[in-house]
Amino acid sequence: MTEGRDIPTMPEKALKLLGFCRRSGKLVCGAGQVLASVSGKRPPFVAVIASDASERTEKQLFDKCSHRGVKLFRADVTGEEMAHLFGKTGAVMAAGATDQGIASQIIRLTQSETE
Repeated sequence: MTEGRDIPTMPEKALKLLGFCRRSGKLVCGAGQVLASVSGKRPPFVAVIASDASERTEKQLFDKCSHRGVKLFRADVTGEEMAHLFGKTGAVMAAGATDQGIASQIIRLTQSETE
């Protein structure tokens, strides 16, 4: 984590909401796919980065999400744990929710946890 990047931590119950996005086909998995979708036609409303993501991945996601107005959160789980949550194999270093309703719930839950 680099100073100057204040990325709030997403609570576990908010992270589990991303599973609903996956089941409805509205979850973008993988740092490369999230980076591409942030600039694309259907950008995610929120993005989450794994706790063990590289400094470079974190910087790229932080910069692009900040520029495009996408809320970025840090998960308190590793990439492998995130992959398991989403039914994937290997590691998922980032994910993005393109469902506005679920993204709103995630933001609300995260804000209530930090207050």
